[in-house]
Amino acid sequence: GLNLVRSWAALRVMSPDGYPIYQASSTHPGAFVATCHSGVTLAAAHVERLAPWIAGGDKPEGIDVFSGDRFLDPTKEFHHGH
Repeated sequence: GLNLVRSWAALRVMSPDGYPIYQASSTHPGAFVATCHSGVTLAAAHVERLAPWIAGGDKPEGIDVFSGDRFLDPTKEFHHGH
């Protein structure tokens, strides 16, 4: 006997390995990917390290490990910090 009027849903982004993806587009200058499962938890990291980069600053040291390119070779395993 339920009459559904409206439904809302959202996606929580999760990469295959559970780690964030941070990457500048190689084909569209000024476009970035900054995605993670918990943006609230990582908000301080995003504002301190990613925002200056996205605003035109230098790429943060050590961020390449979080590139989405890591999924191009399925034989490679992701190890944070290596």
